[in-house]
This record gives sequence, structure tokens and C-alpha cells, in this order.
Amino acid sequence: TRKVKSLKKMLEGEIEQLVEDFPIKDFPANWYAVQQSLEQLKLVHKTIAWEDYQVICDQENISDATALVKYLDQSGVVSYYPDLFEQQVILQTDWILEAMYAFLQLENNPILRQGGKLREEDFQMVWGKRYTTEEQALFKSYMLKSEVMARPRDNYKAKIQRDYQYLIPALFKPCKAHEKINWQMNFIT
Repeated sequence: TRKVKSLKKMLEGEIEQLVEDFPIKDFPANWYAVQQSLEQLKLVHKTIAWEDYQVICDQENISDATALVKYLDQSGVVSYYPDLFEQQVILQTDWILEAMYAFLQLENNPILRQGGKLREEDFQMVWGKRYTTEEQALFKSYMLKSEVMARPRDNYKAKIQRDYQYLIPALFKPCKAHEKINWQMNFIT
């Protein structure tokens, strides 16, 4: 989509500026070899398991695979979140952004009528058959970790039965001041 392309272009510009401002001196040849291997894999795969990444690093005699993946993440070659995506290295980041923007796009989004309150089945409605169940689980974990989405807290005083499991604040409906006061009063008592 246009927004994803715009965001990607902006991020690429920022990365180029960072590389210009903070050039790496004596970039190790074996790091470059790993980067090239990942670039080739990116043409075919969206992700690579940490274990497979480690094998590539071992083949190139990389002593600290974690330091290299952090560098590659910061330089925009890959994305890596050690506590997300089941320890996978994300080779193609566009598909994650596109999946997230599917929820945030304002045009033609049936989820908007729900005011940012999502049920499990809503993910299938938005992502449909475009993404596998595993990919959808990865996207949800990314949205939770990046705080684009949250799980509602349990209210211990009032045992409220909710028909939703997730919240996306960016999709909340605007409300008037008196509605906010009424909502707060319902949860304070």
C-alpha cells in the first residue's frame, strides 16, 4: 500500500543517514558474507530460524552471532526481536508492516465499527487466507510487543464479561467528555 511504501522510504532514508553519520570502520569480511547470505535467503524466505542463522554464522566463523544480528537489525538488513517471533530472524519486514497496516487503515476496514475492540476471529477476517495461522500468531505477538495492540486488564471489582480479547487504541472511537466521565464512573465503583 501507499502508506507502507512511504514508511519504508522514510526508514530507508533514516538508515542511510545513520550509516553516513556513523560509518563502521573495518567492517569484517565474514560479517559481510553473512549479510550476503541473508540477502539471498530474503529472495525466497520471509524468516529464518535462529538455529539456521547460527549455522550460517558458524560457517563464516562468527564468534558472536547475537552482536551481528543486532547490527544487521539496526542497519535495516533484517529485523530481530529475541523475545518475539519464536526467535526467528525476519528477513522480509514489509509483510509484517503490511499486516499491521491492514488493521490501521481507515478505508474499508470493518474492524473500525468495533472501536478498536478485537476478537480472535477478527484477525482471520482482516488477514484471511493471505497469511498462515503461524504468521498471524507472529503478527499478533509483534503488535502486542510493540504496543500497537494490548490485552484488556481484568477488572477485579466488577467481573465484566468481555466479548473481545484485544484492544487497538489507534482505532478507538472519539468520544465526548461526558461519555468519558460516564465510562470512568462505571469502572470506579
